[in-house]
Amino acid sequence: MKALAFPEKRFILIPLRSFNEIYQHTYRGVTMSNVCEICGKKKVQGARIIRRGLAKKKGGIGMHVVKVTPRTFEPNIQSVRVDDNGTTKRMKVCTACIRSGRVKKVC
Repeated sequence: MKALAFPEKRFILIPLRSFNEIYQHTYRGVTMSNVCEICGKKKVQGARIIRRGLAKKKGGIGMHVVKVTPRTFEPNIQSVRVDDNGTTKRMKVCTACIRSGRVKKVC
């Protein structure tokens, strides 16, 4: 809880915002995060590995890892208009779901 001071010197307690309120803002009831609404695909952590040296099969002493840089792999999320039981609504869907036909796009 966090206390707020008002001019009358009274204090009230308000709850701190939860993780979902901070990081998943909503607009017209649709979650604005970068997650597929069909399969739940989201970004994942990975690494970029840099190696030096000549491979053993080419006559060297082998490849050595000299640096590992963290990175994130982001899904290809598209905002599409979808036919949902006769009604049209916007959804954030990954291209794999669009290509596989899991969503019916509005023409």
